[in-house]
Amino acid sequence: MLSLNDPFLTKQGGTPIQRPVNLLHIKPDTKDGDVWKWSFDIQRELPMNTSLTVGYVGSKGTHTGNSIGNYNDAPPSSDTNFQARRPFQQFFDPALPQLGVQTLGNIRYLDSYGNSFHHGLQVRVDKRFAKGVAFGVAYAFSKSHGDGENGGQEGADYQDPRNRLASRGRFRFDQRHNYVAHYVWELPGSHLAGPLKHILGGWQSNGILSMRTGFPFTVGGGTLNTGGGGRPDRIADGRLDNPTRLKMFEPQAFLRTTCNIPGRQDRCHFGTAGVNILEAPAQHNFDFSMFKNFALPERHKIQFRSEFFNAFNTPYFGQPNGIGFSTNDSIVPDGTRMAESRGLRTPMRIVQFGLKLFF
Repeated sequence: MLSLNDPFLTKQGGTPIQRPVNLLHIKPDTKDGDVWKWSFDIQRELPMNTSLTVGYVGSKGTHTGNSIGNYNDAPPSSDTNFQARRPFQQFFDPALPQLGVQTLGNIRYLDSYGNSFHHGLQVRVDKRFAKGVAFGVAYAFSKSHGDGENGGQEGADYQDPRNRLASRGRFRFDQRHNYVAHYVWELPGSHLAGPLKHILGGWQSNGILSMRTGFPFTVGGGTLNTGGGGRPDRIADGRLDNPTRLKMFEPQAFLRTTCNIPGRQDRCHFGTAGVNILEAPAQHNFDFSMFKNFALPERHKIQFRSEFFNAFNTPYFGQPNGIGFSTNDSIVPDGTRMAESRGLRTPMRIVQFGLKLFF
């Protein structure tokens, strides 16, 4: 029974439960998000049934839904008992008075204070289908950034959960350059006479070329005894002019932040490296197909399809490893396989064949 004589339920004849309880907190003034979008473009008709479009697209989102999964993390300290240093230590739940005042662990904090931004230049050239040929080229130079888990940055865990601006940066889905070209070409031969019409006619070639810069990612590397993760200090740019799969960025551009090295308390602080400051490998992909159309009576036809996805078998590497340290006292990254990309975002070449009946 809860009473003022025993508010923490320590005299109930047994050992009190000290296990911290995690909570979900939703701000009572949560607002619906809103997004403002604007665009402007100029179109020009060009010779040979071709058109050119140049435009600008922008957007601004406010009251974006946000989740801070580690709002009750402790500040950096050499004291490894982060539970005793949490900003909020205890709570009382009126709906469960029999539990008394409970020890508070982590707080997942939901609010609607996030912001998002997008600005982009878009250029497009299209040739309408004529004389058996159609093609198009599109290029976008853009940036999507902001703050908040809903925008896709650090996820729900912040380095400093009570400093939102320190986690503002590019969104994880942002791709700075995006180029796509496509074509459809009905090969000549349909108007030939005799057997050649059936051999050379009815063929169609299609292709899509995609070239995109990589997705941004965050470099981790902090041991700050906060109950969560941390980022390192950034002392150089870190980007390489000619990255390879084995080394996508320069690990020595970062220094470890840690509170666990005696005599190096100068390293005990939140890291200066920002969110999503480096880019994963880019994508270069070509999809190709060849179709053969066979005419049937009554406007029916059969189409034989051969399709080659990632026709040139170009690997699209995934996000590289982060930095590592060989000992607990290492400050400069010296781990193994740092900055190495060891996986693929998309499969290698896929070839498939099929028949399609039109009726």
